[in-house]
Amino acid sequence: MKTLINTLAITLIVGTALAETDTLSSAVQKGLFEEEVNRDFRAAIDAYESAVESFDRDRQLAATALFRLAENYRR
Repeated sequence: MKTLINTLAITLIVGTALAETDTLSSAVQKGLFEEEVNRDFRAAIDAYESAVESFDRDRQLAATALFRLAENYRR
């Protein structure tokens, strides 16, 4: 039962990380579009800031996953 719960938790973490990666990629693409095509530098800055914030959340999620992995190996 514990193995099933741990597997589900890791699956949830990985799925969330993949979704965040799509968000990060979309934000950078939007920033490039606003910067290069529309010349709307304020919108580009907002998109890039969003990408940076997503990256920070990804780092926190990756750290949590690494901690949980280590705890499972310890057990």
